[in-house]
Amino acid sequence: IHYHSYSMKEEFKRSFDTGYMHTEQVKKLFKYNNSESTALEYIKYQIRWLFSEGSFVDMVDFLVRTTVKSVGYILGKNGYRFPAWLNTRLSMNKKYFGTTHK
Repeated sequence: IHYHSYSMKEEFKRSFDTGYMHTEQVKKLFKYNNSESTALEYIKYQIRWLFSEGSFVDMVDFLVRTTVKSVGYILGKNGYRFPAWLNTRLSMNKKYFGTTHK
């Protein structure tokens, strides 16, 4: 099992970085990966499973975390429009924006 024990703030920052990287690498990724449709399939599967288990508290947590990650990802995909100081604040990888993308 692959698992990270991230806070919601860390989930947001990690998703921001993923979205930014996907935009930077769009030509390479377009050929091999459709992360948005894969994520939607995972979300649907997880909701169905949590519902079938009667895990309503876990379902709320999952939906909130998924929303936080989705907002981070969308902002990351648009991060090239933001000033470097804002990207640094939103990112989990501060050094990346502080050194290479001023």
